Amino acid sequence: PEDEELRIYRNLAVVEKEAGNFEQSRQYLERVAQLSPKNISGIEDLALLSEQNQDWESAVRYRERQLEMTVETDEQYEILMSMGDLYGDSMDMPHKAIETYQRALQLRPESRSAMAKLLERYVQNQAYDEAVLILRQLLETEEDAGKRAHYCFTIATIYRDHVVENDLAVYYFGECLEHDISRLDAFRSIDELLTRLKNWEELKEAYLGMLQRIQGSDNSSLKFMLAKNLGEIFRTRLNDMDESTRFYSLAHQIRPDDKKVAEILTQLHEKTGDHRQAMEAYVNLVRIDPEKIGAWRKIHELSVELGQKTKALNAASALSIFKFANDDESAYLKKNLAKRPPSYAGRLTERDWTHTVCSRGENFRIGEVFRILHAVVGDQMNSPSLKDLGLKKKDLVDPAGKTLFASVLRKTSSVLGIPAPRIYFSGSAFGASLMPTSPSVILVGRDMLEMKTEKQLAFTLGKYLSYFHPLHLFAGRFESAGLKMLYGAAVATVVPDLKMESAEAESLRNEIHGRLTPPQRTRLKQLLAVGTEGLTLPSMGRWLSAVELGGNHAGLLACGDLEVAAGCMSQATTALSLLPGGEKMKDLVLWAISDEYLELREKLERG
Repeated sequence: PEDEELRIYRNLAVVEKEAGNFEQSRQYLERVAQLSPKNISGIEDLALLSEQNQDWESAVRYRERQLEMTVETDEQYEILMSMGDLYGDSMDMPHKAIETYQRALQLRPESRSAMAKLLERYVQNQAYDEAVLILRQLLETEEDAGKRAHYCFTIATIYRDHVVENDLAVYYFGECLEHDISRLDAFRSIDELLTRLKNWEELKEAYLGMLQRIQGSDNSSLKFMLAKNLGEIFRTRLNDMDESTRFYSLAHQIRPDDKKVAEILTQLHEKTGDHRQAMEAYVNLVRIDPEKIGAWRKIHELSVELGQKTKALNAASALSIFKFANDDESAYLKKNLAKRPPSYAGRLTERDWTHTVCSRGENFRIGEVFRILHAVVGDQMNSPSLKDLGLKKKDLVDPAGKTLFASVLRKTSSVLGIPAPRIYFSGSAFGASLMPTSPSVILVGRDMLEMKTEKQLAFTLGKYLSYFHPLHLFAGRFESAGLKMLYGAAVATVVPDLKMESAEAESLRNEIHGRLTPPQRTRLKQLLAVGTEGLTLPSMGRWLSAVELGGNHAGLLACGDLEVAAGCMSQATTALSLLPGGEKMKDLVLWAISDEYLELREKLERG
């Protein structure tokens, strides 16, 4: 029977194939095809055998016969895809491969596999127009944003590198970013392309568009780069200084400590004739780099021009302190600097202290905690007595006396709003220093009573009086270790299970706990409920440093002469200081030209 004969020939074909006799196996399969000409599987077996034997021409011929015998569209599609692979991968006939994949795509117009195969062959054969058509088809049917971005990027790359349609390249790089804002390689490509073409208007629009895209993003580095580069495009390419200033100012807001941006802003404000903004930019520049001598000189010149005498004096004084004052600046100081400290009609309020005089880095929560503790246990803390220090009643300095020292003390105490503490004289002392008694006192040497100028006395007394502000009373009595123990004991009253580090600390906690009034306890809980984060205590050294900077501010406010203040700081005892001299000087010269300081002086002078 015919079926039996077909089965025998098939089996023989298998045996010969396994023995490596491909030609004999093919002949048996040809016999099967002759006996059953409508049997597609026989032709498929011949195609597969030819492929295994790497007889590609025969494989294609059999696939063509298989295609002619197939009526199902899906099967025809699969056969054509296989034939395309044979032409392209095995026979190195890319044009035939393209033709075959196109036939497959006609059967399945939405087939992404066929499109992908065609795209690969088009690119290999440098048929870029056709490749773009396929990519556009893929783009139209793709829903995934990442893949759409990839297709747009590929189209743009083809237009840039091969077809040389730069406008379309820029457009599709932009479309890539619309689908995936993280594709910064697309924006880089736009930047490089338009820069190479010197198309500054389009480059400006590209940067503006990118800034718009990332408005809701928290990528501050990218925003800074875009704003800075936009500022540079307007400045050096489009010659639009107003717009350049706008975008450099935006960059400055994002990264206030960028020196290059700060320098360019000074130039821009001067070019646009906005001297007040130029002044602000120069002040910011010296904040970043206090040794920028040219900027200090500009601050002086602009202050003179704008009639800001105090700022002009302080800028010239800073130049003199740095040993860079020229003849004109030195002459200005000599002519305009008052011989005596400022005469104030008003006095500092608590807000003036916390918002202007105190250092911006001061943690007022710490001071508030210590204010409570001072009221509760300040008189119980172990402190040396006046007798221990060898001080007697006869050594008291009379604050109501007629000496220059007493006069400056009264004026400084009045303007700072801080009652004068007890001050003692010692023949063995030099300068002034705080004594950690309870309450603290100031000890002065003969030089303070007989040898200092009025301004020098005003600075020194202003600085030391700041340690008698209610927030700072413990700063003059204890070093970091003692303050840490005090603060820890306060925290332990809020967190009873907290283990104390020593018996002394445990005793202190119990003392505080027993003496707190209900309102004090409530307030302490409020202060310590925020910022303790895992009971990590704040840095007492940092707090003491901030208190010291605020003391220097108070001293400068009292004496009104930056050079005198600097001289006093360089000669002062370092017992209280945790800061290097350069850091203190930088802080003081910057505060001396700040709007806060100048406005406070005007307010106090008005009364």
